[in-house]
Amino acid sequence: MGSGCSKNQHVTEFSPKKSSTAVSHQSQQIKDPIIAQTSSSDPRPSPSQSRRPPVAKVKLSSIKHYPECVQDLLLGNVTEKLEVHHETVAVYHIATCTKDSLVERSWLFKNVYPELRSHCISVGYTMSIMDVCSLENNGRSMIELWSDHLKTVEKMCGGMLLIPIFFLNDKITSDITAVYKKLSSYDNTAPIFVNRTFSDVESYEEDFFDCNSDGSLNPESRSSIQQLLQGNKDRTVNLSVQWKKGGIDLSVSEHAQYIKELGRQLLECAKDEIDQLSKKVSSLPINRPIIGVSKQLLDEMQSNIFKCQQTNATFEGYLFKDQLNDIISCDTDRPLVVHGEDDISCSVISAAYAVHAAKNNFACVIRYIPPLANGLPARDLLQSIGQQLCLLCNVSPCYAYQEIDDYVDIFNDLLSKMGAMQNLVVIIDGLSGLFGQIEWLPKSLPKKVKLVITTTDDLSKIKVICPDAIYFELKKDPNALQTFIKEKPHFTAEQKLKITDAVGKCPLPSTMCLAMAIARLPDTNYSLAGKTLPEQLQYLMEQLECHYNREAVAMTLCCLTAANCGLKVSEICDILHYVDSNITHPSYFTIILNVFATVAPLLFFNIAQGEVILHATGPLRQAVESRYTAEEIDLIAVKTAEYFSKHGINSRVLVTQVMLAVSNGGSNEETFLKYHWLSQTLQTCGVKSMLHALVAANAKKETKSLKELKDVLEQYTCALTADSQLLPAVLQLYCAAHDSCSEGILSFVKACPQEPSSFHLTSQQMSLLGKKSKIPITGQSQSGSPNGIYRLRKDKRHVLVINKSKQEVYVYDPYKAEVVCKIQGVNEPKNVCMIDDNRAVILCVRELMVYNLKNGELESKMKGALNLQHPYFGVQDDGHVVSLSRNRMYVNIMEIKTGDMAATFKVGEDRFLNSLSVSQNGKICVCGDEVQKPFPLLVWDLPNRKLIYDLRIPGHEFITNMSAITNDGRFVVCVCKEVDDPYPNFLIVYDLDTGQLYKKWQPQFETSAVAISSEGQCVVNALADGSIIVWDLISGVARHTLPGHSMAVRNLVLDNAGERCVSWDSTGCDVTLKLWHLKKGLCLGRFGCGQPITCCEISADGSMVLIGLAQVDEVIALRVTTNGQLEPEPKL
Repeated sequence: MGSGCSKNQHVTEFSPKKSSTAVSHQSQQIKDPIIAQTSSSDPRPSPSQSRRPPVAKVKLSSIKHYPECVQDLLLGNVTEKLEVHHETVAVYHIATCTKDSLVERSWLFKNVYPELRSHCISVGYTMSIMDVCSLENNGRSMIELWSDHLKTVEKMCGGMLLIPIFFLNDKITSDITAVYKKLSSYDNTAPIFVNRTFSDVESYEEDFFDCNSDGSLNPESRSSIQQLLQGNKDRTVNLSVQWKKGGIDLSVSEHAQYIKELGRQLLECAKDEIDQLSKKVSSLPINRPIIGVSKQLLDEMQSNIFKCQQTNATFEGYLFKDQLNDIISCDTDRPLVVHGEDDISCSVISAAYAVHAAKNNFACVIRYIPPLANGLPARDLLQSIGQQLCLLCNVSPCYAYQEIDDYVDIFNDLLSKMGAMQNLVVIIDGLSGLFGQIEWLPKSLPKKVKLVITTTDDLSKIKVICPDAIYFELKKDPNALQTFIKEKPHFTAEQKLKITDAVGKCPLPSTMCLAMAIARLPDTNYSLAGKTLPEQLQYLMEQLECHYNREAVAMTLCCLTAANCGLKVSEICDILHYVDSNITHPSYFTIILNVFATVAPLLFFNIAQGEVILHATGPLRQAVESRYTAEEIDLIAVKTAEYFSKHGINSRVLVTQVMLAVSNGGSNEETFLKYHWLSQTLQTCGVKSMLHALVAANAKKETKSLKELKDVLEQYTCALTADSQLLPAVLQLYCAAHDSCSEGILSFVKACPQEPSSFHLTSQQMSLLGKKSKIPITGQSQSGSPNGIYRLRKDKRHVLVINKSKQEVYVYDPYKAEVVCKIQGVNEPKNVCMIDDNRAVILCVRELMVYNLKNGELESKMKGALNLQHPYFGVQDDGHVVSLSRNRMYVNIMEIKTGDMAATFKVGEDRFLNSLSVSQNGKICVCGDEVQKPFPLLVWDLPNRKLIYDLRIPGHEFITNMSAITNDGRFVVCVCKEVDDPYPNFLIVYDLDTGQLYKKWQPQFETSAVAISSEGQCVVNALADGSIIVWDLISGVARHTLPGHSMAVRNLVLDNAGERCVSWDSTGCDVTLKLWHLKKGLCLGRFGCGQPITCCEISADGSMVLIGLAQVDEVIALRVTTNGQLEPEPKL
């Protein structure tokens, strides 16, 4: 599991901001999108819209620790500019003279860009290439051409890293400077300049030089070029080549040498610019791993807000004005159901309502249901909404992973919690995409909560489930068309007439947009009056085929029907190149963009990792299937599946790949019940995509084995989403709880490879955990689940367990699975510190109680109460307890025998402490101070009862709730951050014998947990991306980087020797745990059954991990096995 990690991978030299010279210690608003084949067709805001006052943003304390861009996503703030991930590098050729640079541009396509594309892939990007010179200008200037093209690309491709390559030769147009200025307004752009000059020119040809009337060279051209190059010397390739009549001729050896040198320098420069842009973009808040928020949820929220902003920018203020006001003004506790004739009409209402919510201090959860061929499972939709609501309500996201039957309860529970905090509107657009799975719809809503649903389906089923809902039927507005096209001044009178004829008396958004696309076509003799939408689509496709060629348009449109969950433009380009290697990527990129821009009204857009995903809606899919033969469509489907099979499994074409395998003679079971394929596919595509593929396969022929596999994936979705390598383990749990499993599943389980080291569970535990168990609704009792497990001081066999709901504490022998002694009636035990093997200090509500574990008696009660939010305490020795006072201004030392105050520390007036840790030997106490700026770290010598260090670093502050002390009190590790940086990204170790800074590291991502061990000579560092770094405490190098968790974990627990560590997350964002060997960098065991882990402890010798699970009363003991043999039990 682990792999060696060089120091340079994670360690950067610690350097404060310039204002702090040394380390020391002291004792875009969303752009209007195109909606069809846009020359200049973006809808422009009216003057009244551009003068709107800024919208007051919703603030919610439960999410204030997230970056502002993530808060906007969670709150559904569609009025804010959407920051997206970037996954595409777009290389553009821009030439001052198209003929002069033709040879160079053609040579680069064939000889340089394949290697540049490989480099992009190596750093996590796809690459698209575009020659702007090849675009049809239709009389437009280069700046108009470029601006329109960028808008098209922005809509169709999403976030990009732009690498424009300017070919600056001796003939320059006035547009080139305007294009450069236009590009400078875009973020994440790195222009490269190719400055070629000819030498030994005898006469100047007009095709290659700017000449005066007398044939002499116009000096202004070269002057304009030099002005353009000012400030871009590092991005300029300067080359000179001997002139030959007719320009560059590769048969001339000097010219051949020149073009090779051009390719070498340009490749080097482009790689460097891509690396720098990639580094810049990856540092943006939206592109960093966010502790507590999954990447999948971020993508889903971005995708839905993107769709909302696109729709609103296109149609805002033009359609359904009166009805929209009626819907918005409807104040009711019942769902609002909006019924329309087409999907776009419904989406217009959804987008407008979301904008209204943002302007009126509502949180908004919006979901557009994509037009999947087999429908979207309602479970997927509700899990997505549930995760977002969980984060808004500050409860564990794992509660969103419910069975569909439970969502009536969980959905209402989360809505109630949210309504108690903040006005909320939930918008579900396109309910028809669920294919009738609507039994979960609530009949009524909590206060301050609204639910808006749109659908094009028949309303009869909804009315049965929600008889009291408020229903709105969208009515056609005959005046909407004139209002809409009035805002499009670029249309001629003749084009407006064609639009009016095409729309007729049916001014629906889809027909209006499609009519505008058709109106731009050159055939002016075709009458659209009275034509239906399918007839208009057939005509549109016919015209596209005439303009480009039938094969190009057919393959482009057929690609969209080949993928169940849509494709990226860059993927379609690559697929078509794979179908026919003679197809050049740049030329097809132009065709694809124009085709999709034309049919944009009938595409569904969403975002994945920053790139736009295109889906064919029902009408377009039907039109494609009607126009093209089954053989043409099947060919593209087969080639799409083959392409992704060769280039890695892709979640969006998984269904196509599976159905292709089945149709080629393979059985469903042969396809799915192959461990390596299933394991790799789960890891690459995720559980949801695999379930979609299973549903599609089972629709043809369902077998008992595949039904059981589907049950396993559904029951353990939460665990497998966190760690797909748990598949063999959860299959064993399922089989242990079901007596009559099919032979296919049993054989599959036997065929699963055995790990050299793993966890052992008893048959009774496996049967218990294999049964379907409902995750408790937020706020419910954990049904007797343990909420704390603690090692004893010297006894390595037993542990102490506390159970808050049962109000009991007991000593437990996990090897015999029996309770040794139990104390009942303990008032809400929350935390424990062991004095010795027979006595414990227990935090009960806010009071500290000392219990004798042998006879169960209360020996003493410490005087005073602890702070409710900061109830920190520890044990100094067998006679004293150390705690933070109720007012957080003092550290108290109290007599264990009497409960009286023995001593008290105070740092100074009005200084409030926010953390307290005591070393296991009781010699050192470390606290954080939240008053002093920047936050210091305070260290006390407990035996001598004095403050010994007030540790500070100029320009930095300590995050003291992420600190740890070695057992011997020698070292303390703490996370810190620069004062003006929102991310705590430094790790500091102090030697407490001297008070000197001992080690300093800067991990790549934010730290989520930290632990330290003198015995193991290491610091363990959990990061926001789910990885764990093991730092060597002596040398300072990173021993290992341990992958395995899907999200950041908040808990690290070491054994006594510091050789083994268990990682888990108490918030439930990742419901799995891992046991690591810190010296070898290996995973010794992994566990997850989908239930949240309530508590966890590792045995003193590291041979066992003990956990509590929600809804499970008993402690679960996970014993480590090596090569199938249990590690030995410790002796009493």
